[in-house]
Amino acid sequence: MGAGDITIYDNVDRKSGDTVWCDLCRGPHLPNTKLISNAFALTRSSAAYWLGNQNNQQLQRIYGTAWPTKDALKAYQERIAEAERRDHRKLGAELDLFSFPDELGSGLPVFHPKGGIIRKAMEDYSRQRHVDAGYEFVYTPHITKGHLYEVSGHLDWYRDGMFPPMHIDAELNEDGTVRKPGQDYYLKPMNCPMHNLIFRSRGRSYRELPLRLFEFGSVYRYEKSGVVHGLTRVRGMTQDDAHIYCTREQMKDELTTTLNFVLGLLKDYGLDDFYLELSTKNEEKFVGDDATWDEATRTLAEVAEASGLELVPDPGGAAFYGPKISVQAKDALGRTWQMSTIQLDFNLPERFELEFQAADGTRQRPVMIHRALFGSVERSWACSPSTTPEPSPPGWLPSKWWEFRWPRRSMSTCSTSWASSRRPASAPRWTFPRTASPRRSAQPARTRFPSF
Repeated sequence: MGAGDITIYDNVDRKSGDTVWCDLCRGPHLPNTKLISNAFALTRSSAAYWLGNQNNQQLQRIYGTAWPTKDALKAYQERIAEAERRDHRKLGAELDLFSFPDELGSGLPVFHPKGGIIRKAMEDYSRQRHVDAGYEFVYTPHITKGHLYEVSGHLDWYRDGMFPPMHIDAELNEDGTVRKPGQDYYLKPMNCPMHNLIFRSRGRSYRELPLRLFEFGSVYRYEKSGVVHGLTRVRGMTQDDAHIYCTREQMKDELTTTLNFVLGLLKDYGLDDFYLELSTKNEEKFVGDDATWDEATRTLAEVAEASGLELVPDPGGAAFYGPKISVQAKDALGRTWQMSTIQLDFNLPERFELEFQAADGTRQRPVMIHRALFGSVERSWACSPSTTPEPSPPGWLPSKWWEFRWPRRSMSTCSTSWASSRRPASAPRWTFPRTASPRRSAQPARTRFPSF
């Protein structure tokens, strides 16, 4: 089982010879502590009650780690210390970038003015890259009638990940009977159904394809409280989300272009060690027919293999509407992060009855490609301090970001310094650059990124 055998170690009372406790472990166990090298260390301790009952005797729980050599132990301890130094939650508090007010609730971060400057720089750079790549910007509301997610299938397959509905617009008579029934509205967990409505809003021609729609869309997902963690798992997030509509003939080339665009942009953000995962159909959770899934999976596999990156299978890991490629990136500490996802979807265009007029005059279904660059902007903040030698910004912002244009009004508003008396002694100083008076020039000033 796994890397070792299952063994049982009997803890025997020396006086009576009775077995007082049996320890079941994937070991193997060692017969005695003499065989443990001196390459071990205690990491922490905590109190616990026997069987979890506070009426029972209190026990002391000790945590430790053991390694074959002292060098291996030292390397492990250095990795742990470096991970703590790069912890985005620690940096966010020290640098006054973001916080999680209790008044808002679990998993709902707010970005402070200093964090807003960095976030604006990141988003502005991404927007420009998307414009250069032929994407068109759209905006959609934060809530919608529940019927939209009945059509898409999210209420059937993703209801547990959505916030409960808001029942509104009902009208009652004086006696309490319903004169006009209300409707359920949901906070949106996904942008794709609304983008489908934009595509369907008028007739489309093959000349418009591929149509690439992009949005920094706010979405809300009900993550259980036990898995909410910093900015990596939140309940309110902003997705750098795109949906591409194309013909079947364009499908493979568009997937290749999208993957190259994603990898190039991730490299600009400081990531350069990638491999790919191919997530295939979950036999218990999917829509559509097997032939459609097979074609989509085969096409994604061909595109992934042509990239030259390692391709790892992820059986059953696909969303209910189609298979996906996910870009897995390693950070400076050797940890793996799932970053971008590219999903090929034949099913939602069918469910939304999307059509375009082909060159021969017939009405045909487009193919839909779902693409999220970081998964969420918030999550990118969690991994960014781990991707470069220096964890504090601008160390994890590529040099090509450091010069950008700011509207003069916003820069003059942000021109301030972080007073020493209001910052932790260990935190670096952050000074915002001042710009010239707006009266001197109507043009925005070119400035360097705020220095820490």
